[in-house]
Amino acid sequence: IVRVDASPSSGDSVRFTVTFSEEVSGVDASDFNLVFGGSAAGSISSVTALDGHTYTVLVGGLSGLGSLRLDLANSGTGILDAAGNAIAGGLTGASYSIDRIAPSVVSVDVPASGTYVAGQTLDFIVNTDEAVLVDSGNGNPRLAITLDNGRVVFADYVSTSGGTRLLFRLEVTSGMAGNSTFAVASSIDLNGGSLRDAHGNDANTALNNPGDTRGILVDAKAPQPSSIVVDGPVSPNDRSLSFTLTFDEAVSGVDAGDFSVLGSNSASGVVQSVQQVDARSYRIVVGDLRGQGSLSLSLNAPNSGIQDSAGNALAVSLLGQAQAIQSQDVGDLEYRLNPPQTLGAPQAALQAPQAPAFVADAGVSPLLPQPLFDVRTVGGDLQPLGTIFLGAGSSAPSFIAQVFGSSDSGRGGLGGFLGFGGGDGGVFGSSALASVFSHEVPGVSEMNVFNGSQWKQSDLNQGLRGVFGAPTFGQQLQQINETDQRHVRELAKALAQPTEIGQRA
Repeated sequence: IVRVDASPSSGDSVRFTVTFSEEVSGVDASDFNLVFGGSAAGSISSVTALDGHTYTVLVGGLSGLGSLRLDLANSGTGILDAAGNAIAGGLTGASYSIDRIAPSVVSVDVPASGTYVAGQTLDFIVNTDEAVLVDSGNGNPRLAITLDNGRVVFADYVSTSGGTRLLFRLEVTSGMAGNSTFAVASSIDLNGGSLRDAHGNDANTALNNPGDTRGILVDAKAPQPSSIVVDGPVSPNDRSLSFTLTFDEAVSGVDAGDFSVLGSNSASGVVQSVQQVDARSYRIVVGDLRGQGSLSLSLNAPNSGIQDSAGNALAVSLLGQAQAIQSQDVGDLEYRLNPPQTLGAPQAALQAPQAPAFVADAGVSPLLPQPLFDVRTVGGDLQPLGTIFLGAGSSAPSFIAQVFGSSDSGRGGLGGFLGFGGGDGGVFGSSALASVFSHEVPGVSEMNVFNGSQWKQSDLNQGLRGVFGAPTFGQQLQQINETDQRHVRELAKALAQPTEIGQRA
């Protein structure tokens, strides 16, 4: 009894060839015994006669790891030769080494926690329970790794074929980025290759017990400028513009030298300041605006020194939105704010000054001069303000009018009202004021104050007589000041105008 197939065997069946010394009959599966070692197991599937004295025994359904031997039973086989002689005894056959257990992954060692940038590598070690042979002739096995943005990258098998430690390596290239979702696939991607043990059993590709990848950060992605916008609204007379620059991640190294101001027509400006708003945003002030046209702010990536926290340098420039300006050069501010109208612009017609219309008063003669004091009425049958004397049941002229308007010249001496009476005490005499106010006051005792005919002091009358035949008003007031200031004070109280009287005096 000999082996037909190679040993050790990882197949699910093996064959034995049984040869007799002569032609026999009555050979079947019950004539043989299977002897197993270790965890190997199986059963006789068939017995096939090749000729009269040669048979093939097929043992199938193999499993486990161990040995398998086929023996001919010692008795009761029913095997006879052509003359009817029974076989004399049994026989111990050959053995197979059986390995029907596939290699499996015990654990996966992951790279140390940290940040990995372009040019660096991440090594993954796949540990198996037995030595594994890797066949990369039709493709190289690899580990699939998913990054933050859903991108899948691969760690390729590198070495350690024939051992229990398989090295897979990921090379970090530009654009890779992964952090909390950095995840290794659940199994090895054979990618056309094969993983088998020494007996030819295909390895179980499931990745058991992988390490924790939450501390691994892959950042090979350069920061990107998202936008440059004008902070509005913008007035045509503004002398500076404010722009806000935003990146897709936190960056550092932003300064005024990273920008250019691009203008159209005669517009120009200068970057005056750069202020960090937050980790991803910066405010840039462009001042000294001149000319007319539009201005744009350009971020220049080459040699800018702008980089993210992993050290990835900015690689992409950005031109912001244009902003129209109508700035004037420094000069007359009033001229710039309110420029003169052009000759072609329509001019508003000049309006002639409007004189106030004359309002006729039915109670005053239009031929007489206007009164020195307004006659204020409140309507109805109420008397005008200032009409303070009544006579014979009717209103009389105001006190002021009575003082200046008396025409009685019959009283002599100095008995005039407050020193203004007629006669010797007449101050105003027949002056112009006397002629204006001279009239009878009906129903009221006469107050002879302006009649100059009663003036008895001839020398004084002669010396003070003015152009009207009597001392002028100013001369008479001067005389009053010199003779008796009491009269002036009493007159000031009566007229309620002390300041004006004092100035005239």
